[in-house]
Amino acid sequence: MRNKTVNLFLIFLLVFTFKLFAEEKENKLLEVISPPPARSAMILIPAGEFVMGYDSGNSDENPVHKVNLSAYYIDKYEVNNREYQKFVRETDYPPPEIWNSKEYKIFSKPDKPVVGVSWEDAYNYASWAGKRLPTEAEWEKACRGDSSLLYPWGDKKPDKSLGNFCSDKTEDVKSFPEGVSPYGVYNMLGNVWEWCNDWYDENYYKDSVYQNPSGPKITGRRVLRGGSFLCSLDILRATLRGYADPKDKTIYCGFRCAKDVK
Repeated sequence: MRNKTVNLFLIFLLVFTFKLFAEEKENKLLEVISPPPARSAMILIPAGEFVMGYDSGNSDENPVHKVNLSAYYIDKYEVNNREYQKFVRETDYPPPEIWNSKEYKIFSKPDKPVVGVSWEDAYNYASWAGKRLPTEAEWEKACRGDSSLLYPWGDKKPDKSLGNFCSDKTEDVKSFPEGVSPYGVYNMLGNVWEWCNDWYDENYYKDSVYQNPSGPKITGRRVLRGGSFLCSLDILRATLRGYADPKDKTIYCGFRCAKDVK
C-alpha cells in the first residue's frame, strides 16, 4: 500500500512539473491568450481614382498625380501581437525577439501592434493569412480617401485625441476611433510605421503608372507609411513617405495586410 502511495505521488509530481515547464515556456513567448484570436476585420476600398502626393511636402511626395486602383480589402486595424502569436504557434515561425525582452515588455501586450518584425516577417505572415502587403498607393488611398485629405480624419491638424504621436510606446490597435480614415481604417497615422509591398524610390512619382502602380524595380529599401508613436505632430500627414532596409526590425515598425477582391 505504501509503495502504491509513493508511486501515485511520483506520478502527480511528474505531471505537475511538466505542467509548470510548459507554462513557463509559453509565458516566455508571450502572455497566454484565451480565447484564440478571431479572423481580423477587413474593409473594402472601392475601385476608382484618387490623388496621390502633396505639393508642399518633401521632394519624394512630388509630383502630385492621379492614380486609379482596382477594389481591394485592407485590414481595419494593424496586425496585433495576438494575431501574430497565432501565426507563430501554427507555423513554428521565429517570434519577435522583443517578446522575450523585459525592457520592451510593454510592446508585447496582445492588443498592441506587433513590432520588431522585418518586411520579410510581415510578408510571410500575410501569405499565411491568405493576404498580402498593401501597395504604397493602396495604403495612401485607404488613409486619405478620394478627396485629397491631408490627414485620415480631414484637414484638422493632429492632436492626441486623433492618434498616437509624440509618445514613448504603442497603443492598442483599436485606439483613437476619432482618427479613423474616410473608410473607417484605424491608426493610419502614428502608432507604428507600416511596411508596404513596394520598393522605395524617391523619384518614383515622376514615372508612376496610372493604373494600379506597384512601385519601382528592386532598390534595396522597402516603403514604410504612416509614421509612428515617436513622430512629432508637424511631420505627420497621409502623404508622408518613409523607407527602411527590409531586414530591419524595430520597435516602431509594424504592418497591416491587404487582399484582392475576387
